[in-house]
Parts: sequence; C-alpha cells; structure tokens
Amino acid sequence: LREGWTKNLALLFPAPLWLATVRLFEFVLLSGNLLAGFYFWIQGDRISVYVVAGLFVGLYLSFRRRVSKAHFGWRSGLLALLGLPVFSYLLLRSRSSHRSGSVTWKERSYGTSAQSRPNSNFKEGRHFGLSHPQS
Repeated sequence: LREGWTKNLALLFPAPLWLATVRLFEFVLLSGNLLAGFYFWIQGDRISVYVVAGLFVGLYLSFRRRVSKAHFGWRSGLLALLGLPVFSYLLLRSRSSHRSGSVTWKERSYGTSAQSRPNSNFKEGRHFGLSHPQS
C-alpha cells in the first residue's frame, strides 16, 4: 500500500512539502488543543477549557468543511483526523523518492528522469514523472 502511494502522490500536488507540512501542523494543533482541554479540565481551570475548546471547534470546523466535500459521514470525518499524519508521511515519502530519482513499486525500481529510461521519447531535460505515457 505504501509503495503505491509513493509512486504518484507527489505528482498530484504542486507543492508537496508545503502541503505535508500544513496538514501535519493542522493535526498537531487539533490534537494539541484536545489534549490541552483535557489537561485544563482535570486542573479545574474552566476559562482555559473554554478557550481551548473554542480553538478546537474552530479548527475542527475548518477541517470538517474541507472533508465534507468528499461527502463523508460524521464518523468518517472524525476518523479523517487520524489520516492527516498518515497523508503527510506518504506525501513526504513520495516527494523524497521522486527527488532522489528512483521510485520502487511492486518490487521494481523506476527512474523518474528521462536519462534513466532507455529508448525514451521524452525531450532531453524535461521531466514528466511516472504517470504520463511515453508516447
């Protein structure tokens, strides 16, 4: 599963490093606010609980608005929170593989540059990635 996402995920987004960083930061903010809310609740600090809960709700609604475009139910939307760090990991792994010039998929290694393909019809110096035909 991981190799399949490594193969093409970075090609789908114009700035994979930025997107992975933003999604990971979003996860850290959401989970951090949730943990801080529990901490303040245990300590009995109601004002801090309300502030942190307000921040969490605002961040979660922003996240939920984006996820709801996929028409997921509310349970799937909650589980989608756990997908943020997984998505970031897979996107960073894909970017790293493409930048290194070698992508492994189904126990085969593929080069991502025109120089690594024998009998390539690509123009020299142009990079099309792995998802484009060689015609």
